Amino acid sequence: MYRRALEVGILPSEFWNMTIQEAEDTVSSRNRQKSDEIYTLSGMIRVAVLSCFSAEVKFPDPLDEQKGQDWKNSKKYLKALQNKQQGGA
Repeated sequence: MYRRALEVGILPSEFWNMTIQEAEDTVSSRNRQKSDEIYTLSGMIRVAVLSCFSAEVKFPDPLDEQKGQDWKNSKKYLKALQNKQQGGA
């Protein structure tokens, strides 16, 4: 538990003054906060990437049928999109 607490930014002096329940709650809370930050940043990155393409390019909603596909399929999709943008087949 001590190592996990340090990983989320709890100072050693703070940790040793907490009960086990307080330490667990703080670690869980900070992990949720970090997940929320990552989710928000990923949305911002998606908007930034989409703004680089013309309005004619239609990307599928990531929550649609693409949801279960792995990164290789996404890479193939983006490569095909790049070829189309460059006038290739």
